[in-house]
Amino acid sequence: MRRWIKALTLLSLSMGVLVGTVGCPPIALDGHGQGQGPQVSVYFTYPGTTRLEDDNPERTVFVPLLSQLGEGDRLDIAIYIFTDDQIGDAVLTAWQNGAEVRIFTEEAEACDRYSEIPRLAAAGIPIRTDGHSGLMHHKFLVINEHTVVTGSYNWSDSADRKNWENVVVIEGPEVARDYAANFELMWSQAAPFTGCP
Repeated sequence: MRRWIKALTLLSLSMGVLVGTVGCPPIALDGHGQGQGPQVSVYFTYPGTTRLEDDNPERTVFVPLLSQLGEGDRLDIAIYIFTDDQIGDAVLTAWQNGAEVRIFTEEAEACDRYSEIPRLAAAGIPIRTDGHSGLMHHKFLVINEHTVVTGSYNWSDSADRKNWENVVVIEGPEVARDYAANFELMWSQAAPFTGCP
């Protein structure tokens, strides 16, 4: 039965992505619409166009979404590259407003020259790194086991300004629980971030 439900979820997600919306208003985190299947919104970057400044995912998805978070909220982040300081500021603000935040990242990228990881770790946010021989190449966040933000978009200026990227926002506990379980599995096998050399 569970496989059948997952297959239906994947089918509805596939259909949602195909007809997804671009430039949607900020996402509500109150759980409205539960039981109706996941709601999917799709965003894209447009390098070299005038849409760049006003309609990129950093400004239309990540910063507004993260700025809503505070006490009682939980934010689990699995991100390969995290060098975007505006998203870093929004994560730090959520943490300072009382949100529970955890970050899991690729060990080889954690100490990149422009990485936000050392700054966020210094603020006290729990961070773990993947030391496996392959890459931790995920790019997702889970909010309150209800909302997932995923896609090709690394949290970097290059993703924002230079690359063709996509961001998919999925609202619905059915999908979010699977992402949260995957995050827990990776978190349990990861090493605490101990700083940069």
